[in-house]
Amino acid sequence: MEITRSMASFDRAMKRLLRNKANFEVLEGFLSELLSRKIVIQHIIEFE
Repeated sequence: MEITRSMASFDRAMKRLLRNKANFEVLEGFLSELLSRKIVIQHIIEFE
């Protein structure tokens, strides 16, 4: 149960952070470190 709550909290935090397009650099850095390779976001699909 604790893992589910932690994942939900992480999901909410990332969604809040990424509302501002200027923060996509943060996502690139996070993914690059997580995957141990350079990640570059080329295009973001807008959806509701």
